[in-house]
Amino acid sequence: NPSGTALVFSTYFGGRNGSETGSGVAVDAAGNILFSGTTMAGDLPLVNAYQTTFGGTDDAFAAKLSASGSSLIYSTYLGGNNTDTGGRIALNNATGDAVFAGIAYSPNFPTTPGAFKQKLCDSPVTCSGIFYSGSYVVKLAATGNIVYSTLFDAAINDVVLDANDNATVGGTASQTFPTTAGSYQPMSSGGIEGVIAKLNPTGSAITY
Repeated sequence: NPSGTALVFSTYFGGRNGSETGSGVAVDAAGNILFSGTTMAGDLPLVNAYQTTFGGTDDAFAAKLSASGSSLIYSTYLGGNNTDTGGRIALNNATGDAVFAGIAYSPNFPTTPGAFKQKLCDSPVTCSGIFYSGSYVVKLAATGNIVYSTLFDAAINDVVLDANDNATVGGTASQTFPTTAGSYQPMSSGGIEGVIAKLNPTGSAITY
């Protein structure tokens, strides 16, 4: 409760055949609780799921719980056949849309048609045998319907969603991170550096 003197509700969330860890939480204008994390369970409780099948060794998950804690509004796997982990959550309280961002290692992480980046490594020839990592940005509507799922050439540490549903992400990346024309610092000064980028509302392109 607001004074911290009593529990309003308390609940488990997870599957029976694997472990879960939490990573992010947010509360929308109606008091519903959005949360994210990582699971090793193939029997996670799913409701209105974008991805109904456990992808591999570790999958991220995204979920939304009712304000009373009595029911799931949606829950879904987010992952491919390698390790993908839960991360940050950003909300647009006006629309109920939410963006989930985390780390992706799976070459077959599920992305949507027209997404900004659909594969971690775009060339099967040059990427063969190389271990790639990046991040995912997944946007879900208030009911859990998929808006977009895209990958990103950076380790995302935080994400915010503005009133127009543009997602701005910040994190770290290597010297090969793609920058846009006219950007504040178009070239890396060497090594691992901080990066910031803004995705359009459909996840199909970066604004900068």
